[in-house]
Amino acid sequence: MAILRIIATLCAATIFLSGCSFTDIISLGSKLQSEGQAPMPSGTDVYTFDYPVSRALAARMISIVFGNGGINGGSNFSDVTESDWYCGYVNNVCNEGIMLGEGDIFNPMESVTYKQAQSVLKKLGLNSADKNIENSDIPVSYDLWCKMLFGPIEDKLSD
Repeated sequence: MAILRIIATLCAATIFLSGCSFTDIISLGSKLQSEGQAPMPSGTDVYTFDYPVSRALAARMISIVFGNGGINGGSNFSDVTESDWYCGYVNNVCNEGIMLGEGDIFNPMESVTYKQAQSVLKKLGLNSADKNIENSDIPVSYDLWCKMLFGPIEDKLSD
């Protein structure tokens, strides 16, 4: 896990030193979508700040920033096939114990709940979630997910 933190710090440093903001990250996601290189959220043509982040997208972001970019091969989940764009990312976060499924189900297109985000961030050593939130089963927006995931790293780099 220490290696993952080093990789995450280096990635965050690159983002921070390049002057990249959360808006830039979202703009890049939208650009990749328009070029067919990133999945489109259903019902809209771009990721917006208030769009709920899916478990598949969260797995992708975690794998790219904190992991090895994904693990190729089949999945242990009945709802994740080897041909799914997120299969390698799901394999990575599950092999590292960062995200979990329920039995043989991962629910890749379900929204990440605040409770799930708290658990993931704790496993990554990023305690940026508000533990006093009233309803922990609410979906986490893309904007909040980026702030929770990248904010503590950015704060450490700016100190």
